[in-house]
Amino acid sequence: MKNIILNMIFIFVLPYLMCGIIKKVKAFFARRKGPSVWQYGYDLAKLLRKEELLSNLSCLRNGGVLTLAGVLAAAMLIPQISGRSILALDYYDYILFIYMLSFSRFFTVIAAMESGCSFEGMGSSRELIFSVTGEIALMMTVAALAFYGHAENFSGIFEAVAAGGTEGLLIAILASCVLFVLMLLEGSRMPIDDPETHLELTMIHEAMVLDQSGPQLAFMSFSGMVKVYLFASFILSLVLAQLRDCAWYGIYFAIGIAVISIIIGIIESLQARLRMVHVHQYILFSAALSLILLLSVIIFKV
Repeated sequence: MKNIILNMIFIFVLPYLMCGIIKKVKAFFARRKGPSVWQYGYDLAKLLRKEELLSNLSCLRNGGVLTLAGVLAAAMLIPQISGRSILALDYYDYILFIYMLSFSRFFTVIAAMESGCSFEGMGSSRELIFSVTGEIALMMTVAALAFYGHAENFSGIFEAVAAGGTEGLLIAILASCVLFVLMLLEGSRMPIDDPETHLELTMIHEAMVLDQSGPQLAFMSFSGMVKVYLFASFILSLVLAQLRDCAWYGIYFAIGIAVISIIIGIIESLQARLRMVHVHQYILFSAALSLILLLSVIIFKV
């Protein structure tokens, strides 16, 4: 019960803390002081108090709630501090994990399309086009990990990686490379997307929330932060699988979250956003890595 409560605290606190650390790193490279690491939490609280304005064309009044619900469900399927996730499903929770991310994306796109804004329709189109390749990479990565451990859930995957020794660590590192690219894609981070852009022609995710306001905008913004966190927790659960029984695992996990945030901040400070025609190449790279991972597991396990 204690670990479940700690996992819930991590899910609701670490996402915007991660974004705050990323902002601090970017400010450091720009030789500025930057806002507080808690600024995103203050911004979310401010949005929750604001009035909500909706387009007369919109029939979906709770798109932000549904978007956040799908992302939170996916986050609760990943074991973080304890060996089991908050939802603790015994069978095929990794399949539900993929479906929950798709569920969230579906309602984000629908809420954008319902506004009747041409720019939101353009952003929705880009989101769906890029996410197709990303989902393929995620499916192959999860399939490879499940086949490697003959696992029926996430807990079995991480136990197999921990018991695999050096081989398990190599599998975890290769899978983490794929998941890191997918984290940038799902979280709308550089170099795939610019979360701070205000130019509609280059927007992907931000174009879909142009007409959102108040609590719905807060929910959608927080869902994007949670996406970054859940992929980071997936990566750390693989890389730190052999330390899961250590008494200091929670501290190692928190340090790992900070390290991943710093890496993202460095990437966003040193690399410009890719041209739209090159985004597919970047995502296809992750799909190629996931295919190599899947083939390697099949060859060495058969």
